[in-house]
Amino acid sequence: MIRNRGVRVFVDTTETAELDIALFRVPPDIVEAIARNLSDLPVSPRDRHAGNVRIRELSGFDVAFVLTRDNASLVVTIAVLRPPDPDDPLEENLKRLGLLDMIRGASGM
Repeated sequence: MIRNRGVRVFVDTTETAELDIALFRVPPDIVEAIARNLSDLPVSPRDRHAGNVRIRELSGFDVAFVLTRDNASLVVTIAVLRPPDPDDPLEENLKRLGLLDMIRGASGM
């Protein structure tokens, strides 16, 4: 039996992600499109991984995010939002930072 059906999905951002949005001048409609995509499809076969952090290219940006549960809801927390750089992939940066810094960045600490 499925215990939780119709789980609501919420999208949050960390302080780092908010700074990225301002730094890269991401228009509000693009931010909303990214949030809508993550809300509609929290897990995609297109996702790349760096530990528990998922990375998806959306609207011309590499978006790093984590999935967590909050009671009966799923929370997608955007940790980082950067233009893709094939010479310096985001997942390699995250792996270099290590687990502790990934957790800190994903939680906004």
